[in-house]
Parts: sequence; C-alpha cells; structure tokens
Amino acid sequence: MTKMTKKNAFTTLRAFYADNSVDTPEVTNSILEILDKEIASLSKPKAPSAKQNANESVPIGIIKQLIKTEKIIWTNHVMVRLLQRNITQDDIEYALMNGEIIESYEDDYPYPSCLVFGINKNNEIIHMVCGSNGESLWIITAYYPNAKEWVDDMKQRQA
Repeated sequence: MTKMTKKNAFTTLRAFYADNSVDTPEVTNSILEILDKEIASLSKPKAPSAKQNANESVPIGIIKQLIKTEKIIWTNHVMVRLLQRNITQDDIEYALMNGEIIESYEDDYPYPSCLVFGINKNNEIIHMVCGSNGESLWIITAYYPNAKEWVDDMKQRQA
C-alpha cells in the first residue's frame, strides 16, 4: 500500500481529472492547473523556518507548548495501544516534555509527524509518534522500544 502523502493525494486527483471529463473543458483545465501547481510546490525542498530544525517535521517546542496548553488529541489507536502496553497518558505527557525528536515524517498525511524519544517518571524509555498542525497535537502511538530493533541508546534503528 502506498503511503498517502499530500503529493500522492494531489497526483491521484490530477490523474482522475485528466482521465475523466467531470465538467466543461475550461473547468477541468483550471483544476488540472491548480493541481499541477500544488504538486510542483510539494516537490520543492522546503527550507526550515527559524523555529524549525531541518530535521524536525514538528518542532519539539511546539509539542511541549501544545501539551502545556492541553491541546492534545488522543487517537483511538493510541488509547488501545496504551492499554495493551500498560502505558499511561501521564507517562506520555511527561516523556514528551523531556523528549527528543529522533525521526521526522514531514510528508505524513494529514499533518507532519515525528517519533519522539522520551523517559517516563519510572525512568523507562518510551517512543511516541505524534503529529501536529501547529494548533493541536495528535498522539498516534506509543511503545517501549525493542533492543533488537534499536541500537543501545534507543535513538537509532539497527542497520
């Protein structure tokens, strides 16, 4: 299954409109022009803003601010995983507040996301995936990293 990014979504829409006459030729051509511009803009590498490290799709400062202001959305998926893995919401919030972004997924859809390395109150390492639009923070999943998949510091994947 192809990972759905904004670019993939626009490319799929463009292919649909190119193959199907859904309106007048003028309207279809206008839609194709708009989609072409969107696809082209998504293909260009973006320079990081002053607030954003080039390696961070969601700046850690934004994550911490959204936690402080309680702008957190807990997905159904993460709630199930927290129960299965005996992780609390407090564990997640605490670990994110002292966390470090170790992987960025800037092309995730609908919002950029990242993998955060953090430590809970019991001094256990937790990995958390979260995404943000800058106004809310979605907690997507969380887990205790497996030593077989990560190098000793649990911040880099095994080769």
